[in-house]
Amino acid sequence: IWSKLDCFYLLAGAASDHALLNWKSTSFTLTPTGTTTFTADRGYAGNGSNGYLASGFNPTTAPTPNFVQLSCHLGLYCRTATAAETVEIGNDQNFINTRSATDFIRVRLMRASTNGSTANTNGSGHYCSSRSLSASFDHYRNGGNAQNVAAVAQAQTSFEMWIGAGNLAAPSYSTKQIACAHWGSHLTAAEVAAMNDIVTSHLARIGAAV
Repeated sequence: IWSKLDCFYLLAGAASDHALLNWKSTSFTLTPTGTTTFTADRGYAGNGSNGYLASGFNPTTAPTPNFVQLSCHLGLYCRTATAAETVEIGNDQNFINTRSATDFIRVRLMRASTNGSTANTNGSGHYCSSRSLSASFDHYRNGGNAQNVAAVAQAQTSFEMWIGAGNLAAPSYSTKQIACAHWGSHLTAAEVAAMNDIVTSHLARIGAAV
């Protein structure tokens, strides 16, 4: 899994500056923007109006990214169960809303419109979307496959990845607390399950798993 990552952030760190580091690289350290709240060993949350973590990672301009059109994944661990019509991570073509106002997981992956929509009444846990095919992608919750989405991949447009909000054409700001975030090339179902186990077991050790 490590070789497939562009960015891995353990936002549930002991100190705010540590929580902003990209474990994979000295590049793409997160920058708090607007109003955000850090809680030690739990994570970062935005304020729902202007707060987010800017990654500096734009898939169209990053040098030799693993995250490309037909090999990509996007994931996060959310500690907030409540429903909200907001985006918790991503950009205009790649995002995850862990639980919408109408109780659905909403996802995009290499698409300019929302294509995944799976019933969900608990927005907490580990979420991951992964694509290796032009015609479809999969999204997962807590290591299990939630849905295979028939959605043809589109060419990427230039949008930076955000955490705690979605860098959409019309930005979407969340108040949900994010404990971990990651993206890179395609993860198999087994690798998604392994990532879920790695992240969840660590968060359990520090009392942050939900």
